[in-house]
Amino acid sequence: EPTVVNSLLYRTYKTKEDFEEDTFLDLYIFQTGKKLGKKTTGVENYYETEKIILEAYSDMGKEKDKKLIDTDGESVGDVEQQIQDAYRHGDLDMLDSLDNLVEKSAAFRNKFLYKRNEIQAHSIDTILKKNSLFVGVGAAHLAGKKGVIELLRRKGYKLRPVTMADRDAIQKDEID
Repeated sequence: EPTVVNSLLYRTYKTKEDFEEDTFLDLYIFQTGKKLGKKTTGVENYYETEKIILEAYSDMGKEKDKKLIDTDGESVGDVEQQIQDAYRHGDLDMLDSLDNLVEKSAAFRNKFLYKRNEIQAHSIDTILKKNSLFVGVGAAHLAGKKGVIELLRRKGYKLRPVTMADRDAIQKDEID
């Protein structure tokens, strides 16, 4: 469908212009993997995810107890800026706390985030049983007790953060 293709190719939103990167991260990861001769796959199925998202919106519409957003005196814009800063600094705990703060619907969050976290963690586990893997998922999917990191730890994996050093920046430039 043209609207779906456009949303995937041209994800520009006026309100988030300063937060968008020159190249979409998922496309960059795919292209880098291809340049390095790596196999690529997804950890979510597009159609299954689309169905879950539609269910999440439906569940949110039916929900009786939508919470009011309480930003503790800060504007929603200020909180959005803090979310962006937490993302850029890799502060998953802060990102998770702020995301929870502005989430209106527990029903939406359960489907849109937590259900998809389970799918992603299961896919990662399945792939890792046969192949090595570098995976990229949205930062909001990583944090918290129901995040992909904790779900994988419960499956017995040991995870650690990987940070980019100066040497890695030079290698990145060479790959680019």
